[in-house]
Amino acid sequence: MKMQKNLFLIIFMALIMISCSKEKITIGTYIGHFQGSYTRDSLLYNSDRVYNLNIINSSNDEIVIKYNYSNSTLSRDKNRVSGILDISEVGGSDIGYYWGPAAISGNVMDEGDRNIISGDFSQTYKIISSVDSVQFETVIKGTFTIK
Repeated sequence: MKMQKNLFLIIFMALIMISCSKEKITIGTYIGHFQGSYTRDSLLYNSDRVYNLNIINSSNDEIVIKYNYSNSTLSRDKNRVSGILDISEVGGSDIGYYWGPAAISGNVMDEGDRNIISGDFSQTYKIISSVDSVQFETVIKGTFTIK
């Protein structure tokens, strides 16, 4: 009887460990693809941006993603993910640009050996002149996939 009880306990613990490990996203490098659009001067523009993102920590409650030198912690509730993903960039010379952090809301889906995060995002976009005055500012909205 004691042997059966111990065997049952070992099997029960193994099942808990397996089910918990499936909830975590594999740590590693992912490609973030952000597609959106915005309107300027009554014209519709498309935005298609790709980022190399590193998932450096994953648990049932949060996902930590590193882009450049910045870490972003996204909240997780079962398969829902939300938060601010810092994919900010500044560039250009005479006429510069600024891409702000992206507010994201999405789902974690299982795709074989890796997970995919996909959903909706919104991100500030600015065109800046050489004297640091904003010539144009908008919010880009669209969909994203991290896989």
